[in-house]
Amino acid sequence: MDEGYRLVGPGGTLTPVVAHVQWLDHHRAGPDTHVMISFEDGTKIEFPFDALLAAVWHDEQRAISELELSAAVPAVWGKAEESWGAGP
Repeated sequence: MDEGYRLVGPGGTLTPVVAHVQWLDHHRAGPDTHVMISFEDGTKIEFPFDALLAAVWHDEQRAISELELSAAVPAVWGKAEESWGAGP
């Protein structure tokens, strides 16, 4: 995943544009296991590396049908940033 894309989310909706991708090297599950995706609206979603996601360039000119979006809905979605960095 990279900045400038929108993800196909649950329900076939497009997320806000990806603003930043942070590899969570010190994740409690171990290195190379999770990534935090920050969106332009300020939300952050943590994904495991094995989550298969579909992305659309933020300035895509071609109309994307509901059928295409529903076919690209991920089987697994990440979780909103909550307590990842929180103490005990």
